[in-house]
Amino acid sequence: MKKKSLFILLIFMALGIILIFSFSFFVKSRLSCENDASDAFKISVKKENEERWKQFEIPVHFIYKEEMDDSPNQIKIQAESGTMIHERNDSIRLNYDDFFEKSQHTYLALKYPPNVLLLDSIFIDELKKRGISAQTAVIYTYKDSVSQKSREDSGFFASQLYKTEVVSGVMDEIRIQGFVRLTPGVIIRQKPVEWVIIAFGGIVIVLSCIFGMIRLNKAKPLFPEKATQFETVQWHGKILLNCNRHVLIYDGKEILLTQQICKILELFGKAHNHYLEYEQLINSLYGKVIYSDGINRLNQLIKRLRTDIMKKTPNLEILNVKKKGYQLEIKEGYNLIVEE
Repeated sequence: MKKKSLFILLIFMALGIILIFSFSFFVKSRLSCENDASDAFKISVKKENEERWKQFEIPVHFIYKEEMDDSPNQIKIQAESGTMIHERNDSIRLNYDDFFEKSQHTYLALKYPPNVLLLDSIFIDELKKRGISAQTAVIYTYKDSVSQKSREDSGFFASQLYKTEVVSGVMDEIRIQGFVRLTPGVIIRQKPVEWVIIAFGGIVIVLSCIFGMIRLNKAKPLFPEKATQFETVQWHGKILLNCNRHVLIYDGKEILLTQQICKILELFGKAHNHYLEYEQLINSLYGKVIYSDGINRLNQLIKRLRTDIMKKTPNLEILNVKKKGYQLEIKEGYNLIVEE
């Protein structure tokens, strides 16, 4: 029973380790998906802006001044199609390249607002390049008011989604949000090989546990618990030898035997208190071998039988029959039953 309890404990420990490892790997995989989605969305926004810029062929030359002579709190964006004035925010510190890009976004937003359907399509393609096949949506907001949505299904936005966004424009007035439905299936499909390995390992452990439990139920413990008083009364005087299971049941207690010890006890049991000759025992146990080798192996086996088994069964004793063989003596009141 102790061995069975220990085995069950080891099973739960192994399954626990697999579950902890799987959960940890899932969390890392989700973070990886989120990072990939964020990168994909930034690239998608940039590509969509470039598409609009090329589509409308806007010839623009930007002029950026820290201060305008007449309005120090304003900045001016000048293009061939006209001039736009925006309030200046001192908290926004931009180098020339950053300002050029943000100015470009502001000019496009005012003249040619983004196509959120096109942006959503580019976003999906960028995600697929990273192994992510998921439902997406895009929301474009200008000056804190929603201008466009790629989806009108409000239920989609109410579900658990990963959200990433790009804020742009001279005054950070443009906010473009990307939404991705990162379900467990989506996360697992991004790294299928790793999850197959984890699943295979889990299946191997589960099958090992099942077969281990089956074998444990068939086998009996090496150190069985003490028999109850009722069991002792039921088995008193009976010694049962079962060579199929390699056990000797003595006063209701089971003693596990090796194959050779079980075989020699079976031979003694069928002899019914008569001695067996050396040659007979050697031939039955080892087949045709050199007599001197056979007698040495037989003596070693008898020694183990006396040491390992006879000490647990005081009513059984192995006797030497001088120059003839060995005999199993069963004390009066006891009977050795050999199960066929």
